[in-house]
Amino acid sequence: MIAHNTKTAFGHQFIRGLELFLNGVIMLIMMGSLGCKSQSSERNVESKPLLAIWNSKSASAKDRADAANKWIPAGTDGEMVRNLLGAPKGGWDHFHGPSFNADGKLIGAVDIWRLIYPYSTNLSVALVFNPVPNSSDFRVLFDHAFVYEAPETLTTSHRTSN
Repeated sequence: MIAHNTKTAFGHQFIRGLELFLNGVIMLIMMGSLGCKSQSSERNVESKPLLAIWNSKSASAKDRADAANKWIPAGTDGEMVRNLLGAPKGGWDHFHGPSFNADGKLIGAVDIWRLIYPYSTNLSVALVFNPVPNSSDFRVLFDHAFVYEAPETLTTSHRTSN
């Protein structure tokens, strides 16, 4: 029984190592393509590399979210993304629990992690990650990015006067 458990543990470590290796290869490919210039004369999100857009003072929050969705492959390890883009001030956000539709009907459960990168006083770029099931340590994989409006802004900017 001990030999079987050792083989199983070795198998899990091997798979984890292989996943990290493949994520490293993906990141090297991404970083190698960052220096490539577009042959197009238009300077839009599709033709600019991720870090050039991400670090640009003139890029909008939407430009940054679009760049993240274009240049970060789905399934990329969350810590690799965080290391590439830099750590946001707030760290990781975790949302988990039941999910409801607009009518209040239970439609399932949600379990996501987010990195929130502030853009302005009311806008941020949120990167969404899914947890790796049955992982014994913290592991999340990139899913998508979107522009996030801060809840404080929602409550103040959408008020109606009486």
